[in-house]
Amino acid sequence: PERSDASAPPSGDVCMPLLPMTLPRTVAACKNLPLDDRTIFACSYPKSGTTWLQAMLYELCVHGQRPLDHISTFCPFFENDKSWVFADGAAPAVAPHHAAGHAAIGWRIFNTHLWWEMMPKDGDARYVYVVRSARDVCASFYHHLSHMAVDDGGYEGSLDDFVAEWTAGRLA
Repeated sequence: PERSDASAPPSGDVCMPLLPMTLPRTVAACKNLPLDDRTIFACSYPKSGTTWLQAMLYELCVHGQRPLDHISTFCPFFENDKSWVFADGAAPAVAPHHAAGHAAIGWRIFNTHLWWEMMPKDGDARYVYVVRSARDVCASFYHHLSHMAVDDGGYEGSLDDFVAEWTAGRLA
């Protein structure tokens, strides 16, 4: 489906500016994921230590007994369209390669930058939130986005422009 207004709330829910990798239907699928006591969310603002947190959660879940090839195999980006399968007439499902990674370790771990209001809450999931200094996050996020293609959510402006847009809440 085509992206309409990326910041338009899906189904009347709260929404934030989204990167092009996230359609509103994916945000709706995220909010409605059935939860259990073996689901963990590594939550953060971008560039706050998300990968570090994912790696720690992975190691805790496998008790150091399983080598890690790539963190996204076991801890996918929750709101990425590619983390989901949308089939006609069926409820959205976690993509098979991610479901297989989850099955291999006996835990479902996801990383996310979604707001709390956009997260699923019916069930016994765990949510771990990491925080980093706002100045460090802003500088790191600017450098991250300025090296991405604009079509993927990259940023072309100056650092001063970025800081102004970032503090106004206009960036993903």
